[in-house]
Amino acid sequence: ILLDGIEEESEATRIADRLLKSLQEPFYLDGIEMYTTASVGIAISDGHYHRPEEILRDADNAMYRAKSSGRACYETFNKEMHARVLALLETENDLRRAIEREEFILHYQPIIDVQTACLRGFEALIRWQHPEKGLLSPGRFISVAEDTGLIIPMGWWAMNEACRQLVEWQKKFPAFQSLSMNVNLSVKQFIHTELIQNIQQILKESGLAPSLLKVELTESALIQSPEKAKELLHAIRECGIRLCMDDFGTGYSSLSYLHNFPFDTLKIDRSFVSHITENVKNLKIVKTILSLCNDLELDVVAEGVETVEQLEKLRELHCMNAQGYYFSHPKSKAEIEELLTHAPDTPLPISS
Repeated sequence: ILLDGIEEESEATRIADRLLKSLQEPFYLDGIEMYTTASVGIAISDGHYHRPEEILRDADNAMYRAKSSGRACYETFNKEMHARVLALLETENDLRRAIEREEFILHYQPIIDVQTACLRGFEALIRWQHPEKGLLSPGRFISVAEDTGLIIPMGWWAMNEACRQLVEWQKKFPAFQSLSMNVNLSVKQFIHTELIQNIQQILKESGLAPSLLKVELTESALIQSPEKAKELLHAIRECGIRLCMDDFGTGYSSLSYLHNFPFDTLKIDRSFVSHITENVKNLKIVKTILSLCNDLELDVVAEGVETVEQLEKLRELHCMNAQGYYFSHPKSKAEIEELLTHAPDTPLPISS
């Protein structure tokens, strides 16, 4: 809607209010009463716009801000939003250059056998070695990478590098041939047309045994098209790779996935583990998940273990594996090699 002759922001917001109220009124479609809501974004031209596309872009950004605020409301594009848009654009441009310049590295967080405190494998976690801002964690750039599609080349690089690195460690440390590598697979990678070809190519080039690669997915990769997801998961399994459901217990339909999808491992979300010693409800949830996994013969990894009390409780519950800061923060390649060098043989004891 183009409003001409608007002198005050309040005039635009009054019109937005009227529009929202009108759209909230029920209407009938084929005799069925229907309801709808709207999110309105407002951009006011004060002379600094040079092209129509610019004001439409800012109104669109304001509309998405309104959607994220709960819908059925309006937002006006302001300086704060403008600064955020510029920051996101800068991050996107930096990410594109980072891919070209190979500025990404992997850190590796150990996955530990709860009963013996021995090393079982690693989860590969991407980091950005920014030339000006230093080492950046995923929280600083992953959302932009997902929104722009850059997560696809980044994700394939991470999988390739993680597989290559594990093979290198197998050669350098012969005692650790059975260690596995967990790699996160983004939604966009999962639905990519060349998913299986890319995975097969990475395994071929790296020489890693497929059974030592564990692909981690979250519920968001499965909910859009469950039947297609099931087909893709079986195709991944046919490559010899193991499947891991990440953040288990936080989604609406997680339990149904155990029946419908061929996962080998569940990772219990840290939100349950972090309060397992003081919250009875969380303890019961973890107990239930562990019992269910035992009946279904699924491996389990408890995420976010940070205290000895949490570890002892997981041992008491006969949990198989865990990872978290109590054992180790994500470590660089050099730090992992230092860890493996001083291990007399496998399995590797990890101390707090």
